[in-house]
Amino acid sequence: MELKPGYKQTEVGVIPEDWSLYDLNGISIISRLAGAEYTSVWKETPDGEIIALRGFNIGKGKIVERDIVRISNELSLKLKRSRLCKGDVVYPCVGSIGNAAVINEDNKYHIQQNIARITPNPEIISSRYLSNYLMSSLGEKEVARFNASSSQPNVLVGSLRQYRVPLPPTKAEQKAIAEALSDADALVEALEQLIIKKRHIKQGAMQELLTGKRRLPGFEIKSGNKQTEVGVIPEDWKIICIGDILVNFQNGYAFSANGYRPSGMPIITMAQIGLDGSFQYDEVSVSNPTNQGQT
Repeated sequence: MELKPGYKQTEVGVIPEDWSLYDLNGISIISRLAGAEYTSVWKETPDGEIIALRGFNIGKGKIVERDIVRISNELSLKLKRSRLCKGDVVYPCVGSIGNAAVINEDNKYHIQQNIARITPNPEIISSRYLSNYLMSSLGEKEVARFNASSSQPNVLVGSLRQYRVPLPPTKAEQKAIAEALSDADALVEALEQLIIKKRHIKQGAMQELLTGKRRLPGFEIKSGNKQTEVGVIPEDWKIICIGDILVNFQNGYAFSANGYRPSGMPIITMAQIGLDGSFQYDEVSVSNPTNQGQT
């Protein structure tokens, strides 16, 4: 395929001519909490001054302060390689790989095992730009480059240092890119909050419509209400057992884990059916019909 003018082919794909490709090791310092340190001196303290981050505390571009544990400031100062400073980027190396966040203040956080502390060279790369890169599809490709197994991925520090990072020529452009992505994140979050609000409104409407407390136009109440086993309903409504209106009811089957295969008859499980009535077909497993037992 012919390249557009002003672009060049690199190991990570086509990028602008004036961009450069770096190894992460060349533009940052990467460290982790050593296993020996964790085994020999690590001690959690409920009233400690420093929050010790675990993998699930690192979200998409933010620190999630839930189920936090703490250590003393004295211990944190002893373990200098894993004490976090303003501008550091934290990146889980096991489990929640693909998440990253920038530390925005000093003397507050430390990392536990299986998290990398990345200290970018401020003369070359912006922390926010690096955080977005690690969460991008380019970052995912770097994870895949060092993980041939289909089991839970993990990233060794040696592999992380070899991540290839495409960079614009100026910090100003990096900052502009990071701000544009931050604005997009804010819009997505606002839309998600709106969806949650609308879902709650729908739940309230369902409660009122399905109990007759609210009637649609053309179906207004023509009489009073009455008390039933399920609550107060309109006088002209009836209570019917669900078994009396079902044509057929069939329980499901139990499938052993080794009964799944890449193609075949899709299986619907509880995980695919949402509380809002949605159906997540992309998560449906596929069965081997010969390996099943009725429950």
